[in-house]
Amino acid sequence: MADQARVVLGMLPPLLGGIVRRLLAATPGVAVVGEAADAAGLARAIRLHRPTAVVVQTEDDALPPELCRLLCELAGLAFIGISRDHSRATMFVLRRDRIHDLGPRDLVSAVLASAGDGRAP
Repeated sequence: MADQARVVLGMLPPLLGGIVRRLLAATPGVAVVGEAADAAGLARAIRLHRPTAVVVQTEDDALPPELCRLLCELAGLAFIGISRDHSRATMFVLRRDRIHDLGPRDLVSAVLASAGDGRAP
């Protein structure tokens, strides 16, 4: 059985937060493990609950600067931003992939993979 997705909700308006909370609670394999009203509380909830994803509201499909700092600090954690008009969502994930044996071909493969779907040619 796959690991359970652990989600922290942050900085969501009450109505949207309630909808997302109920949707995720009804989804097998997903647990809402924390909530926060502001960026400082969100940082604390993330460190306390160690989620696999964070759901927040975004403006113009961009994370607020304080959340960008968290994204950089917590590489690998998915931030899912719901647009203010609730019409779309964007997932932000900073991924670290180590290139072990860096030679000319490895460098070129990494550069080419960055332009595609993440798989080296």
